[in-house]
Amino acid sequence: MTKTPLEQAFAIVGNRSALARAIGVTPWAVSKWDINNPPKKRCLAIEKATGGKITAEQLRPDINWQYVRSCQAQ
Repeated sequence: MTKTPLEQAFAIVGNRSALARAIGVTPWAVSKWDINNPPKKRCLAIEKATGGKITAEQLRPDINWQYVRSCQAQ
C-alpha cells in the first residue's frame, strides 16, 4: 500500500510525535490531519522539517503554492 505524503513525512522525521515537536504543534493536532488536511501554514513547516523531501505541494495540491511562496518572499 502506498503511503500518503503525510505518512511519508512521519517516517522521515521518525513518527507523529517527532513531527509534532519539529513543527511546534501537539501530537493531537497532527492526529487530526488523518481526517482533515494539514493547515496551509503547517505544510511549509512540514516541508522544512523533512528537508524538502515532502513538499507543501504534495501535502496540499489544492493550494496555489507558487502564489503563497511569492507573497512570503515580499
